[in-house]
Amino acid sequence: MRGFDALVIYAWAYRALLVVLGVVCAIAIILVARRRRKAAVTAVDATLIGVVLAGAAVVYLPLALFTFPHTDRLHGRFDAFVPSFRLLFATVLVTVVAHAMFIIASRSRHTPEATRRTALVVAAVTCGLVLNLLWIPAIFPVDGWWPSDWQRTDRMGPLRACRGATLWEVSLRRDGEPFVYPIGRIDDLWLQFADPSAGRPIRAISFVGNFREGYFWLSMSEANALRVRVDDPALKDCHGTWRRDPVAPAPWHKIGWPERGGRHRG
Repeated sequence: MRGFDALVIYAWAYRALLVVLGVVCAIAIILVARRRRKAAVTAVDATLIGVVLAGAAVVYLPLALFTFPHTDRLHGRFDAFVPSFRLLFATVLVTVVAHAMFIIASRSRHTPEATRRTALVVAAVTCGLVLNLLWIPAIFPVDGWWPSDWQRTDRMGPLRACRGATLWEVSLRRDGEPFVYPIGRIDDLWLQFADPSAGRPIRAISFVGNFREGYFWLSMSEANALRVRVDDPALKDCHGTWRRDPVAPAPWHKIGWPERGGRHRG
């Protein structure tokens, strides 16, 4: 992912927090000096509640500003915001605003004392849960389908040319343990792909790389060495119509799939 400069928001939020607390402390001192202790307590109380609610949302704000690199055959390489991250931030923001409105409403003179305490407790519990959910988007993939048991080799089957299906490399390590690696998601199927190395059109699959970001293509002999998972959602409603129009590699294509040693085919 790119866009980690968005983390400077935390530094600005810290400075803003110091300013807010400093102003509130000054106001509280003035109110106490004027023998208005109840108003001072209310000011400090409201500020602390507001800081906790705002902090629960601000923590997720950088996620809404992160961009993820994409490459496709129509637009080339570009950076785009992650829709799931933006939806997560919007959900958290709506949640904390709703809690703030609940707390404000509970301050009415006619509100029972139990309701007032409940509003504060519920907000504290919700913010605690929200702040501890931050690790989920940090370790889960930002887009695409990803099975929880992705290392299982018994779920792998032979190649099926379906758009959106994930291609997997399955091999054995030197110690005999299985090696499972997601290559990328099939983007398109070509009957007349101009192979620069062969000098003639071939049948090929183009795909968007997973861990190795980019737009790649494979000949059918190379693609048939890969696998797809039998439970891949893209296989249930397989969109496997081959395009008949001739196509040549665009400037952003990577010719062939890189070998593990760093050498490129083609």
